[in-house]
Amino acid sequence: MWHDNCYFAASDGVAIHYQDAGGPGVPILFVHGFTASIGGQWGRPGLIAGLRQKGWRTIAYDLRGHGKSERPHGYEAYANDRMGLDGIDLLDHLNIDKAHIVAYSLGAHIMGAYPSRPQGQGLEPVSGRILPVDGTGQIS
Repeated sequence: MWHDNCYFAASDGVAIHYQDAGGPGVPILFVHGFTASIGGQWGRPGLIAGLRQKGWRTIAYDLRGHGKSERPHGYEAYANDRMGLDGIDLLDHLNIDKAHIVAYSLGAHIMGAYPSRPQGQGLEPVSGRILPVDGTGQIS
């Protein structure tokens, strides 16, 4: 089931927009790049739909200050590891202990600081891997 236009409160109270194609598949957390959003980075190019069709659970969120997420003012709302913590908070909100990460640009930068959660539960980056695509442009 695809859940769109969902929001959760990050650990500092900021409203973060996310989409979740729940299901039994292995979860993949998508983290977009600077000035992008879920739809522009992952939705329209078809990556989320392609992986969802292959049985993966796809989860994506708009970084704070981007897309449909809240845009707090002030340096402290974006300082240090705050933006990466939003991804961890989302997985906690969804009761997910472990997930693969697909991230681009700013998303890769902020999530690169989180190879594991503070509790020791792992996140598995998939950067550098190539997804096989068949002749129709579908992920195989």
